[in-house]
Amino acid sequence: MFLTLSRVNFIPGTVIHDIRNGLNYKILLLGDSGVGKTSVFRRFAENTFDPVHRPTKKPLVKNVFQKVNIPADYVVSISLWDVPIKEDIDMRESYYRNVDAVIVVVDMNDPTSIKLAGTWIQDFVNNATKTFTVTEVLPNGHRTTTVKKTIFNPYEVPFLLLGTKFDQIEDQMKERRLKQMIQNPVLDSLDTSVAAVSNTDLVIPDSTITHSDDTSNTKGEIIKKYYTNDGKDDRESNKPECISLLEETEIKYDFLGSMLVSAKLSDGSVDLAFQSLLRHLLDKHVPEKKKEPQEKLDMHQSTKKMRKQDREKYLTYCGIEQLDEMFEKCYIPVKRADDLDSYYSLIMKRFQQTCLNNGFTKTIRASLEDCITGINAALYESSEVKLKVEEEDEFMKLVCPEESSSNIPEAVDVTLKIFNNEYAAVCKTILKECPKLDEVLVKLDVLLEKLIEELTKRYDTRAKRYVNICLQNEARVAFAKNQAFRCLREVGNVKQKVTATLMW
Repeated sequence: MFLTLSRVNFIPGTVIHDIRNGLNYKILLLGDSGVGKTSVFRRFAENTFDPVHRPTKKPLVKNVFQKVNIPADYVVSISLWDVPIKEDIDMRESYYRNVDAVIVVVDMNDPTSIKLAGTWIQDFVNNATKTFTVTEVLPNGHRTTTVKKTIFNPYEVPFLLLGTKFDQIEDQMKERRLKQMIQNPVLDSLDTSVAAVSNTDLVIPDSTITHSDDTSNTKGEIIKKYYTNDGKDDRESNKPECISLLEETEIKYDFLGSMLVSAKLSDGSVDLAFQSLLRHLLDKHVPEKKKEPQEKLDMHQSTKKMRKQDREKYLTYCGIEQLDEMFEKCYIPVKRADDLDSYYSLIMKRFQQTCLNNGFTKTIRASLEDCITGINAALYESSEVKLKVEEEDEFMKLVCPEESSSNIPEAVDVTLKIFNNEYAAVCKTILKECPKLDEVLVKLDVLLEKLIEELTKRYDTRAKRYVNICLQNEARVAFAKNQAFRCLREVGNVKQKVTATLMW
């Protein structure tokens, strides 16, 4: 921050110099031990990540040059500080001197660290200082330079709240959504899709091959309508408690804003957080004539960016109503096939990991037969009984004989619950929905081929562009068809495999 010279008592015959020349900012990372401050430091300064946790024992300082194009084009020098929490000698006054901005880092998996974020603001306020240099010309012509403290308001320093380990939260959110997906089948929607595909008319008049001036709005409405229920993002309706707590803490302690980042992943979220903070600093410090009009900075744009990418990863829209209506029919079955494939892989890995952790298998890549064999052997060793297969909703479940229910090892009981409650649930859903999915996707693939053939007959640049979009979507439909087929193939003979394994 620039010094307010009127608030300093001057000595006659002296010249005052600002401690900073140019656009240089000192940014301080604060937070509890283990929240990921050093990981944020290394990701921003070096673009690296160390998975091993090592407590910071001495201050880490790195000078980084960062280009910022809002509010204008600037190259900013950043002095980034990661300081130790506990030291034999209290050096906080030294660390907190001449700080331009503070980033309070919290662990999104630790609600306590989020709730205590405000204590770091008070800690900084209690120990922060600002200095300036004074050069005095002596009677003999010599000059002496001293550094003196000046009055400043530490509350004027911007505080950004940074939630780390967001990749873990996203994994939990994805798993929760997939579980909800299994509990809410979309057979009715697929029946509707079959009817819609069967009644599709591929007549495309020449007048439709006209680029819409409002492509973005058309695309947005399509995604909004088909990605969520009633246009409401399921991430908002099922927001994790830690994110709500982060937003409440931001408001309670008057942080500049809050952002979610992952220092582990090189996804640009850490850089985006620093860019937002630097833009705020520049907006305050650069001369008025260099500023350009800008909208208010959205401190949650990293989350919005992730959501947008998630929505648009399935299909490509072009803004032509007749074409986009065709792509809309593809959206539900394509997304459903991807969800089923993802959740089956997730639950299968969890089942394999549980078997490995409990000593039933020797590798994470153990087959289903090896996992069942290991569970059965452990049960027989402890209770001298074997697993049984029972029919349930056109599938199966694994049960222990009633006489041995009180002697079942805890490890076996936990593993069986994962198999019966999670693995069997996704298998039932696949057996019910994948045949219908395959039917819909085959019809969509045929219709897209006809659509491409129709557009190829038109020899103009725009038609060629739309053909390319149709080819991309046809490839995505074909991939979804393979996903549904693979799931059905994996699950179709599970019952026979388990029964045969238990017979030996």
